[in-house]
Amino acid sequence: MDKIGKYIYGIIDRATFLYLSTPKNFFEVGKNRDNNGVYTIPYRDISALVKDSEIVNYTQLPKDAVARLLVERQMVIEKIMGLETAITPMRLGTFAQDEVEVRYILNKGYSLIKNIMGKINNRIEIDRKIEENLRKGEKKKWGFKVNISVRPIIKEVKKDTSKVTIGEDYSYERKGNKLTLAVKVPQEKVILKIKGKNLLITSDNFEKKIELPDYFKDVRKKQYKNGILVLELIK
Repeated sequence: MDKIGKYIYGIIDRATFLYLSTPKNFFEVGKNRDNNGVYTIPYRDISALVKDSEIVNYTQLPKDAVARLLVERQMVIEKIMGLETAITPMRLGTFAQDEVEVRYILNKGYSLIKNIMGKINNRIEIDRKIEENLRKGEKKKWGFKVNISVRPIIKEVKKDTSKVTIGEDYSYERKGNKLTLAVKVPQEKVILKIKGKNLLITSDNFEKKIELPDYFKDVRKKQYKNGILVLELIK
């Protein structure tokens, strides 16, 4: 059986619970890939953005496969940037064996990661000030010595109209008439009930109510893994 590890997109400048859906089979390099989501593994005040994937050597992949992986990677990074969250991208093809190794990487590189993120945040703030001044018709000089770019690497990517909301222990992504929701639960077997614009999740000694952005009528898909329940709701 092929070894499944954690593909690391990058490091986010906050400890957060986040789950993003990705297009089915878009990132298909390996076999038997049931999990189709990107999620975070937090450590202190930072998080690694990862995806369960077969561990492969990217240097041995065909050029067209590498190109597709680059586009998918950029789509995910741009989604995070759209949430006004700084992300330090990892090199394409960066894998960890499991969650323990991901946390080990975050621990060992913590000081360097925070230093880089501080410079990225400064650059973003400077770019905002420049844009504001240009809109006002003012001319001002802003200097910054660190050569770090947070601009898109691939510009011609299909426009993403989805919207992501992050809660304390859940997150959801809305796209059209579909809502993909991920929430932390104590066990796989829970009772789900949609009541108005609320989703009720209950089990033994557990009850949670999540306010939804709209009215949804049914839960079409359900998947549980490592304490995270992923649902797909439809209108």
